[in-house]
Amino acid sequence: MGGVGKTELAIQYAQKYYDNYSGGIGWFNVRDTKLADEIIKFIQDKDKMDLKVPQKDAQENPLTLEQQVAWCWQHWQPPEGLVLVIFDDVTEYKDIKRFLPRTDNQRFKLLITTRQRRLDPNLVDIPLDVLSEDEALSLLRGILGEDDSRIDDDLQTGKDLCKWLGYLPLGLELVGRYLDKDPDLSIAEVLEELKEERLNNEAINPDLKNREMTAKVGV
Repeated sequence: MGGVGKTELAIQYAQKYYDNYSGGIGWFNVRDTKLADEIIKFIQDKDKMDLKVPQKDAQENPLTLEQQVAWCWQHWQPPEGLVLVIFDDVTEYKDIKRFLPRTDNQRFKLLITTRQRRLDPNLVDIPLDVLSEDEALSLLRGILGEDDSRIDDDLQTGKDLCKWLGYLPLGLELVGRYLDKDPDLSIAEVLEELKEERLNNEAINPDLKNREMTAKVGV
Protein backbone atom coordinates (compact mmCIF):
# COMPACT_ATOMS: atom_id res chain seq x y z
CA MET A 1 0.00 0.00 0.00
CA GLY A 2 1.01 3.63 -0.24
CA GLY A 3 3.50 4.58 2.48
CA VAL A 4 4.92 1.12 3.15
CA GLY A 5 8.31 2.16 1.76
CA LYS A 6 8.56 0.76 -1.79
CA THR A 7 10.31 3.75 -3.33
CA GLU A 8 12.59 4.22 -0.33
CA LEU A 9 13.65 0.58 -0.51
CA ALA A 10 14.50 0.98 -4.21
CA ILE A 11 16.55 4.10 -3.41
CA GLN A 12 18.40 2.32 -0.61
CA TYR A 13 19.18 -0.64 -2.89
CA ALA A 14 20.46 1.59 -5.70
CA GLN A 15 22.71 3.49 -3.29
CA LYS A 16 24.03 0.41 -1.51
CA TYR A 17 24.84 -1.55 -4.67
CA TYR A 18 25.77 1.39 -6.88
CA ASP A 19 29.26 -0.01 -7.60
CA ASN A 20 27.77 -3.26 -8.96
CA TYR A 21 26.26 -1.39 -11.91
CA SER A 22 29.20 -0.01 -13.86
CA GLY A 23 26.87 0.52 -16.83
CA GLY A 24 24.86 3.05 -14.83
CA ILE A 25 21.46 3.38 -13.17
CA GLY A 26 18.32 4.76 -14.78
CA TRP A 27 15.34 5.87 -12.67
CA PHE A 28 11.92 6.38 -14.25
CA ASN A 29 8.79 7.56 -12.46
CA VAL A 30 5.99 5.71 -14.25
CA ARG A 31 2.76 6.93 -12.66
CA ASP A 32 1.09 9.72 -14.64
CA THR A 33 3.92 9.84 -17.21
CA LYS A 34 4.46 8.59 -20.75
CA LEU A 35 7.26 6.11 -20.20
CA ALA A 36 8.51 6.06 -23.80
CA ASP A 37 8.91 9.84 -23.77
CA GLU A 38 10.69 9.68 -20.41
CA ILE A 39 13.19 7.08 -21.66
CA ILE A 40 13.96 9.07 -24.81
CA LYS A 41 14.33 12.26 -22.76
CA PHE A 42 16.70 10.44 -20.40
CA ILE A 43 18.91 9.25 -23.27
CA GLN A 44 19.00 12.67 -24.91
CA ASP A 45 19.70 14.60 -21.68
CA LYS A 46 23.00 16.47 -22.04
CA ASP A 47 23.91 15.64 -18.42
CA LYS A 48 23.36 11.93 -18.98
CA MET A 49 24.11 10.41 -22.42
CA ASP A 50 23.52 13.31 -24.80
CA LEU A 51 22.48 10.99 -27.65
CA LYS A 52 20.23 11.97 -30.53
CA VAL A 53 17.47 9.37 -30.90
CA PRO A 54 16.70 8.88 -34.61
CA GLN A 55 13.20 9.50 -35.93
CA LYS A 56 13.69 7.44 -39.11
CA ASP A 57 15.49 4.28 -40.15
CA ALA A 58 18.11 3.93 -42.92
CA GLN A 59 15.35 3.75 -45.54
CA GLU A 60 13.80 6.98 -44.24
CA ASN A 61 10.83 5.15 -42.73
CA PRO A 62 9.50 6.76 -39.54
CA LEU A 63 10.38 4.87 -36.36
CA THR A 64 7.59 4.08 -33.93
CA LEU A 65 7.96 5.02 -30.27
CA GLU A 66 8.62 1.38 -29.48
CA GLN A 67 11.44 1.27 -32.06
CA GLN A 68 12.92 4.52 -30.75
CA VAL A 69 12.96 3.15 -27.20
CA ALA A 70 14.56 -0.09 -28.44
CA TRP A 71 17.28 2.07 -30.04
CA CYS A 72 17.81 3.73 -26.65
CA TRP A 73 18.49 0.43 -24.91
CA GLN A 74 20.76 -0.72 -27.76
CA HIS A 75 22.88 2.45 -27.56
CA TRP A 76 22.94 2.84 -23.78
CA GLN A 77 26.11 4.51 -22.51
CA PRO A 78 28.52 3.38 -21.29
CA PRO A 79 28.42 0.47 -23.76
CA GLU A 80 29.57 -2.15 -21.23
CA GLY A 81 28.76 -3.17 -17.68
CA LEU A 82 25.60 -4.14 -15.80
CA VAL A 83 22.78 -1.58 -15.86
CA LEU A 84 20.08 -1.18 -13.23
CA VAL A 85 16.81 0.30 -14.51
CA ILE A 86 14.22 1.25 -11.88
CA PHE A 87 10.58 1.78 -12.83
CA ASP A 88 8.89 3.41 -9.86
CA ASP A 89 5.14 3.18 -9.14
CA VAL A 90 3.95 1.00 -12.01
CA THR A 91 0.17 0.73 -12.24
CA GLU A 92 -0.22 -1.55 -15.28
CA TYR A 93 2.61 -3.81 -16.40
CA LYS A 94 1.06 -4.30 -19.83
CA ASP A 95 1.38 -0.57 -20.45
CA ILE A 96 5.16 -0.59 -20.01
CA LYS A 97 6.13 -4.11 -21.09
CA ARG A 98 6.77 -3.21 -24.74
CA PHE A 99 9.14 -0.42 -23.71
CA LEU A 100 11.38 -2.59 -21.49
CA PRO A 101 14.82 -3.89 -22.51
CA ARG A 102 14.74 -7.24 -24.29
CA THR A 103 14.57 -10.15 -21.88
CA ASP A 104 17.47 -11.88 -23.66
CA ASN A 105 19.75 -8.93 -22.89
CA GLN A 106 21.31 -9.96 -19.60
CA ARG A 107 23.01 -6.60 -19.26
CA PHE A 108 19.89 -4.87 -17.96
CA LYS A 109 18.49 -5.64 -14.52
CA LEU A 110 15.01 -4.33 -13.79
CA LEU A 111 13.55 -3.24 -10.45
CA ILE A 112 9.85 -2.33 -10.42
CA THR A 113 7.86 -0.82 -7.57
CA THR A 114 4.08 -1.15 -7.62
CA ARG A 115 1.03 -1.36 -5.37
CA GLN A 116 -0.10 -4.47 -7.21
CA ARG A 117 0.84 -8.04 -6.44
CA ARG A 118 1.95 -10.57 -9.05
CA LEU A 119 2.34 -8.13 -11.94
CA ASP A 120 3.56 -10.86 -14.28
CA PRO A 121 4.38 -14.58 -13.93
CA ASN A 122 7.90 -13.94 -15.25
CA LEU A 123 8.74 -11.41 -12.54
CA VAL A 124 10.02 -12.21 -9.05
CA ASP A 125 7.52 -10.76 -6.58
CA ILE A 126 8.86 -9.30 -3.31
CA PRO A 127 5.84 -8.32 -1.18
CA LEU A 128 6.26 -5.65 1.48
CA ASP A 129 4.14 -5.38 4.58
CA VAL A 130 3.78 -2.87 7.37
CA LEU A 131 6.26 -2.89 10.25
CA SER A 132 5.88 -4.84 13.45
CA GLU A 133 5.32 -2.93 16.67
CA ASP A 134 8.98 -3.30 17.70
CA GLU A 135 10.19 -2.21 14.25
CA ALA A 136 7.89 0.81 14.31
CA LEU A 137 9.15 1.89 17.73
CA SER A 138 12.73 1.36 16.57
CA LEU A 139 12.13 3.58 13.54
CA LEU A 140 10.75 6.37 15.72
CA ARG A 141 13.69 6.09 18.12
CA GLY A 142 16.11 6.26 15.22
CA ILE A 143 14.53 9.45 13.88
CA LEU A 144 14.46 11.14 17.27
CA GLY A 145 18.01 10.15 18.16
CA GLU A 146 19.52 8.32 21.10
CA ASP A 147 19.37 11.37 23.38
CA ASP A 148 15.58 11.65 23.02
CA SER A 149 13.77 9.52 25.60
CA ARG A 150 10.16 10.49 24.83
CA ILE A 151 9.28 7.07 23.38
CA ASP A 152 10.59 5.11 26.35
CA ASP A 153 9.30 7.63 28.90
CA ASP A 154 5.75 6.94 27.68
CA LEU A 155 6.12 3.57 25.99
CA GLN A 156 2.43 2.62 25.95
CA THR A 157 1.46 5.88 24.26
CA GLY A 158 4.31 5.32 21.81
CA LYS A 159 2.82 1.93 20.98
CA ASP A 160 -0.61 3.50 20.61
CA LEU A 161 0.82 6.07 18.20
CA CYS A 162 2.47 3.37 16.07
CA LYS A 163 -0.76 1.39 15.98
CA TRP A 164 -2.82 4.45 15.08
CA LEU A 165 -0.44 5.16 12.18
CA GLY A 166 -1.01 1.63 10.92
CA TYR A 167 2.70 0.77 11.40
CA LEU A 168 3.36 2.42 8.02
CA PRO A 169 6.99 3.58 7.60
CA LEU A 170 6.07 6.80 5.80
CA GLY A 171 3.50 7.80 8.43
CA LEU A 172 5.95 7.01 11.21
CA GLU A 173 8.71 9.01 9.53
CA LEU A 174 6.48 12.05 8.98
CA VAL A 175 5.31 12.04 12.60
CA GLY A 176 8.82 11.27 13.85
CA ARG A 177 10.27 14.28 12.04
CA TYR A 178 7.40 16.40 13.37
CA LEU A 179 8.36 15.34 16.91
CA ASP A 180 12.05 15.90 16.19
CA LYS A 181 11.41 19.54 15.27
CA ASP A 182 9.77 20.22 18.64
CA PRO A 183 11.61 18.57 21.57
CA ASP A 184 8.99 19.88 24.01
CA LEU A 185 6.12 18.11 22.26
CA SER A 186 5.03 14.89 23.98
CA ILE A 187 3.99 11.66 22.28
CA ALA A 188 0.54 11.98 23.84
CA GLU A 189 0.09 15.49 22.46
CA VAL A 190 0.96 14.38 18.93
CA LEU A 191 -1.44 11.46 19.11
CA GLU A 192 -4.21 13.75 20.31
CA GLU A 193 -3.48 16.27 17.55
CA LEU A 194 -3.72 13.55 14.92
CA LYS A 195 -7.03 12.33 16.29
CA GLU A 196 -8.39 15.86 16.28
CA GLU A 197 -7.52 16.11 12.59
CA ARG A 198 -9.92 13.21 12.05
CA LEU A 199 -7.50 11.22 9.93
CA ASN A 200 -8.20 7.95 11.69
CA ASN A 201 -10.86 6.48 9.41
CA GLU A 202 -10.21 8.56 6.31
CA ALA A 203 -6.54 7.99 5.64
CA ILE A 204 -4.65 5.70 7.97
CA ASN A 205 -7.06 3.03 9.22
CA PRO A 206 -5.50 -0.20 7.91
CA ASP A 207 -8.94 -1.82 7.64
CA LEU A 208 -10.30 0.85 5.32
CA LYS A 209 -10.67 -0.30 1.73
CA ASN A 210 -11.19 1.67 -1.45
CA ARG A 211 -12.69 -0.27 -4.31
CA GLU A 212 -10.80 1.82 -6.86
CA MET A 213 -7.44 0.77 -5.44
CA THR A 214 -5.71 -2.59 -5.53
CA ALA A 215 -4.43 -2.26 -1.96
CA LYS A 216 -5.65 -1.02 1.38
CA VAL A 217 -5.42 2.74 1.71
CA GLY A 218 -2.04 3.96 2.91
CA VAL A 219 -0.67 7.36 3.91
